[in-house]
Amino acid sequence: METKEKTLPTIKELVAMPNSTEEKLEIFKTILNQNPLAAWVATKDGIPYLPVSKVELTLRMIYGAYRVELLKVEQMVNSVLCTVRLHVLNPITGEWEWNDGLGASPISTKAGKGAIEWAEVQATAVQKAAPSAKSYALKDAADCFGKIFGSNLGRKK
Repeated sequence: METKEKTLPTIKELVAMPNSTEEKLEIFKTILNQNPLAAWVATKDGIPYLPVSKVELTLRMIYGAYRVELLKVEQMVNSVLCTVRLHVLNPITGEWEWNDGLGASPISTKAGKGAIEWAEVQATAVQKAAPSAKSYALKDAADCFGKIFGSNLGRKK
């Protein structure tokens, strides 16, 4: 017996449906819990991940409006630690929702030098580490909205 695969609506189609808000939200959750496009998944050291550019594109495609609130940037040992709050406009309810995310990136030192040899920190280390930490924090916050943002990539069963 053949089974027909059910296709999900686009966000625009979902918003226009005559279904109740509760039914639309269930369909919306299903959309959010789809795997990201396989072609968008990258790997580093054998671990799959979704690049921040793809996470941002997916946020724009699904939510249209989103904003990143920078809550905190600090140094922790030899890393820059960043906390953000990702605000998204739910296309079904029209209400703003949010998740917090945390990201860290190491402050690089000159080759062969120890991680906390502050005299050996590279000139552009913080300039590179801070935006990187913010990108990781954004991805961490987006993960909480659903698998489509890469939350299950690299996880073991």
